Amino acid sequence: MSWNKQEVQKCSECGEVLTDINCSRRAGNESHRFRSWCRACQAIHDRERRLRNVEVWKEYIFSTIGCSCKRCGFDIWEALEFHHIEPRNGNQELAIGNRMHVYSPYTKKGAWLREEIKKCELVCANCHRLIHAKII
Repeated sequence: MSWNKQEVQKCSECGEVLTDINCSRRAGNESHRFRSWCRACQAIHDRERRLRNVEVWKEYIFSTIGCSCKRCGFDIWEALEFHHIEPRNGNQELAIGNRMHVYSPYTKKGAWLREEIKKCELVCANCHRLIHAKII
């Protein structure tokens, strides 16, 4: 499907004229394949949504399993990791840290992620390595 040349489409965010090249596309139904935003505006929107998801997840995690390493008390969020208390049978691609920015907390996949978080403890990267090396 290409643009109807008679009709000028503009990005609903920035007003840029949309073409086949700069239009944000979606997979699926051919009749609804093009979005009303340009690729640049879509990228900004997607980034903001991912950041919002992470903030909501952080609030949930802090209220559920705490906000510092369970082993040493280290409390810088960027250095904390999820350690499954019981070994899990699953794909590493579905690791909690890899899914927080993607899954909205309010969806079915969000419910799965909430259940996975409850099976974990929050530990710093250093302690996590020591746990898996069976040193602590």
